[in-house]
Amino acid sequence: MIYNQNLEKEPPTIWNSPYLSSEIKIGTFITRSRSIIMTRRIPLLLLVLFLVIGTAFSQSYTADSLLQLINKSGSDSLRLYYEKEYAKKISIGEFKKAIDILERVKTEAKNKNWIPLQASATQAQSALYFRKGDYINSILYDEETEKICRTMTDSIQRITGVANTLINLGGTYSLLNDLENAQLNYTKGIDILEKLKDSTSLLTAYFNMAFIYIDILEWNKAKTYLAKSVTYAPGTLNYEQRLLSTARASAVSFKLKQQADGIRYLRDAGILLKDSTALSIIYYHNASAEYYYFKKS
Repeated sequence: MIYNQNLEKEPPTIWNSPYLSSEIKIGTFITRSRSIIMTRRIPLLLLVLFLVIGTAFSQSYTADSLLQLINKSGSDSLRLYYEKEYAKKISIGEFKKAIDILERVKTEAKNKNWIPLQASATQAQSALYFRKGDYINSILYDEETEKICRTMTDSIQRITGVANTLINLGGTYSLLNDLENAQLNYTKGIDILEKLKDSTSLLTAYFNMAFIYIDILEWNKAKTYLAKSVTYAPGTLNYEQRLLSTARASAVSFKLKQQADGIRYLRDAGILLKDSTALSIIYYHNASAEYYYFKKS
């Protein structure tokens, strides 16, 4: 725990991501999942509508409640934390205002030596640009996040922060079709996560790596990484990502005409549907569709 000269306790650092995708939460940091990118058979517009509608539905209530918490916070640490959360909640309709709030939070956190909060606010800026489709700025803020993480005194926060930021950078580079930098960042992040034996992070990291090969239609390599992702599923409570990885492994297996694996993964995905969201339901039905395409071929 870090304290400033006024002995005010550092604010909480676990936060909910504004990404339009599934994610994992590790302390201050999250790893973004490439699940927003679908195969060509599923219209992206439909996917985005599902996600935006769901986010907007709860946005105003949460924003109002956060404003009340800001006004009643009673300390700088809580005020900054709630201001950061408020910025993320209003970002869809008021992007510039949200970015400005996060910049102010980041600056004040830096001045008070609250490094995890500074990193969290910076990563939130990256997240907002990512959601907007401005991947260049998203990369710049993730690179800044990585540098901030490397200054942390807490070794676990430092290592996990760097690892998850590297995975996020890999995902963003892959969306820019810069596969060399995508692989480089993914590999560096995965190497760290393997040493930490972090099942939840690796579940998503290998899923993300698979999408490099899905994008270029190299199905065998994609399946290899999806299979690695699924092996970490039992060690995590992230049922959303477990379903996404398992359903995608099923779809790719059918692409490769590997019926036994496809059916096995599809059955496992069906068991996970009880904890599903709109996104994971789409993935499940995509895998089912691949099965029927396989049966007809």
